[in-house]
Amino acid sequence: MKTRRQTYTTFLLAVATCATVALSGCARGDKDVYAKPDEVICVYDLEDGKLIEQMAPGSKLTEVENDAEENVIVASNRFWNFTMSPSKDVASAGFIISRDKTQKKMQIQGEINMKFYVPNACEWNSNYGRRSFKAGYDGMAFNVEGDPNTPWQVWLKRNFEDLLGRVSESVVDDYTWKQLRYNWPTNADENGIVPDGVEVGEPVLREIEVRLSELFTAELGKALAGQYFCGPGYDPAKPDVCPLIQIQLTSIDLEDQAPAVEFEKLQAQREANTNATEAATLAEQSKDTNVRAEVARLAEQKEIKDAQSTAAIEDEKRKQLLLEAQQATAAAEAQQAANNELAVCAQAAVLNGGAIQPEDCARIILALKGLSPSVPGGTVNVGT
Repeated sequence: MKTRRQTYTTFLLAVATCATVALSGCARGDKDVYAKPDEVICVYDLEDGKLIEQMAPGSKLTEVENDAEENVIVASNRFWNFTMSPSKDVASAGFIISRDKTQKKMQIQGEINMKFYVPNACEWNSNYGRRSFKAGYDGMAFNVEGDPNTPWQVWLKRNFEDLLGRVSESVVDDYTWKQLRYNWPTNADENGIVPDGVEVGEPVLREIEVRLSELFTAELGKALAGQYFCGPGYDPAKPDVCPLIQIQLTSIDLEDQAPAVEFEKLQAQREANTNATEAATLAEQSKDTNVRAEVARLAEQKEIKDAQSTAAIEDEKRKQLLLEAQQATAAAEAQQAANNELAVCAQAAVLNGGAIQPEDCARIILALKGLSPSVPGGTVNVGT
């Protein structure tokens, strides 16, 4: 078991010595005992082994017999890894074995986080700690690392690892190996997909952590016949509040990887097919888009040509109408001129007693237009 800060367990045996052989006994003196802020000290009588006093973290005990035995219980966070990574606790197997819904063996890896429940720390030490002491170790050797045979590591393996393996069986078998291995949302289908429009559920491993923490805490209390551990959030200042021991999972995976290999192969093929279908769809959509664009371009060109043709026709119509108007005006003007000429001839005929002949009239008209310098028969009086 490791801790983030080094605290050292002490197991002190003070035996009175005598100055001379003649003395048959030695007077026992007293001493003061100090508990650090992150430790509980259990003081025992050396002769009968009974608990004399439990010292709270940061406390002081005066006038303790010199030969009293002091056992230290760490009050800081404790954590125990069951993982195959290099950081695992050396005494752990590296994983817990359980079975999924289809009875496939699963390897569970993670970490247990806890604190000693301070009011009962020395009770635990009396019932379990002292009987676990080994020669060559100072008490439980809480902070010795790299040695799987320390009393603390051996005790954890026997009590924590074995119990976690048992309680996990009633939790892990509610899930399939796919849910466990891939940590899918709890409401995902057999391919790990959450239906559209549905809020994504809690990851499976997070749900299992909560269930395991509740069950492990309850079953540990039953197995040890007492409440000796709380979660890492435990505060000695609030002794009535004991949070659940916290189990954190890093992975739950198949012992035999063959089903995962086959499933992932199928998933890869399914994904490749989906990608190919999507690519074909996109290509078809692109093709349709190009066709629609070409049709639109041709329609636009036709529309432009039709508009240009309509404009040309309208322009031609305007020109024709203008020409016809000009011709009508010219005809009207010619008719008016003819009428004027006839009127002149008629007036000339009257003035000359009706003796004016048509050819004479023509000469008169020409003379009036200045087209002929003279008119036979003299000046023609056409009146004022």
